[in-house]
Amino acid sequence: DQKGAMMLVCLASMNEAYALSGQLDHYWHSAAASYGELRRKSFLAGRALLQLLLRLDDPFCSLPFISSDIHGKPVFKDFPNLHFNISHSGGLIAISLGSFENGIDIERLRVRLHMDALIQRVLSQEERNYLLAQNISNEEFIQKFYMLWTLRECLLKTSGRGLGGLDDIKINLEQACVNCPGVSRGQTWSIRTNKLSNLLVLPDINNCYMSIYIPEKENVNFCVLNKSALIKPIELEPEFVFSVHA
Repeated sequence: DQKGAMMLVCLASMNEAYALSGQLDHYWHSAAASYGELRRKSFLAGRALLQLLLRLDDPFCSLPFISSDIHGKPVFKDFPNLHFNISHSGGLIAISLGSFENGIDIERLRVRLHMDALIQRVLSQEERNYLLAQNISNEEFIQKFYMLWTLRECLLKTSGRGLGGLDDIKINLEQACVNCPGVSRGQTWSIRTNKLSNLLVLPDINNCYMSIYIPEKENVNFCVLNKSALIKPIELEPEFVFSVHA
């Protein structure tokens, strides 16, 4: 009965997730052998954490083969009804795993080069006007920008459309709803990772915003990786919740 299907969301430090990579089959280490150090580490960390989540149901599970769909989105070739998403930034890595299409995105909170141009590219004119009318500080404006950016990214990753679909996402901040072609009804949750710092051992980890798309038919359990063990379930209290419509 997929009506009560469960979705897992996991957050970990990159170092802790990478420490699990010795449990991966040699295939994955060979696949990453030609990568630079940072890419190899994030590649193996993501797959090691994903394997750990799958082992919640089967302790002896080896990570299934991952291929790409027609849009280039990573999928389990032999398990088409099992969907996952991986994102990493600021020394953190996040994974969503469920029986319906889902999405997750995490971005380090920081002022970037050409920040004004990036804001204009990502946010609509209506969103910029709305935020400016709130008379908020520059710091809070940047935080809300990252919330909206990760919200868009998690939906784009769900739909598989990539950045080409950015302009088709319509967000109504006042009503807390978003229309995104190719994505079914559900919710997005957004939270700053420093609000979860008491659950994680995260020395020198930068604060990030994390947004998750949760399909209407799935319940969600949120867990964290701490000292090579999964702590679950954690009660997640999102800062922003948006309803999603196709």
